Amino acid sequence: SLSNSDQKSPVEDAVDFLCKGGEYLELKPIQRLCILRVLIESAYDTYHVNQCVQGNITARKNAITQLEREEKNAKKKAKEGATALESAARERLAKEAKNEFLTKKRREIARTNKQTNEFTKELIDSMTIEEMIEMDEETKTEYEAIPGPQQFSKAE
Repeated sequence: SLSNSDQKSPVEDAVDFLCKGGEYLELKPIQRLCILRVLIESAYDTYHVNQCVQGNITARKNAITQLEREEKNAKKKAKEGATALESAARERLAKEAKNEFLTKKRREIARTNKQTNEFTKELIDSMTIEEMIEMDEETKTEYEAIPGPQQFSKAE
């Protein structure tokens, strides 16, 4: 037997009755409909919450994939930048080695010229790389032995 309280809704009465061990079929038809409605609304809400959670999971996976892709691109760009810097440093070292060699050769030519007076100071100062290299076979060999950009190691 069910007591119909004026203070509670049919749903609350039905839930209280079922929680106390009452049988579903003992409920009034309106209470049974209310319980069914609550169950249907709960199922509907659960379905939509599940869709939202699944959407969040998918969005998170996509965001992680995008982040990994961006990290990979950033590493690639950093590596390319480092390679460019390294290449520029090697070029600079090769250029410095050639300039040092040519400066040394100019001094040698100037010292030799003090005894021979073969060239003027202006001519020595204005000599091109090719002219200095072609002066003798030893100079040419030394110049060709100067390391190029690819011969310098990372440590240098």
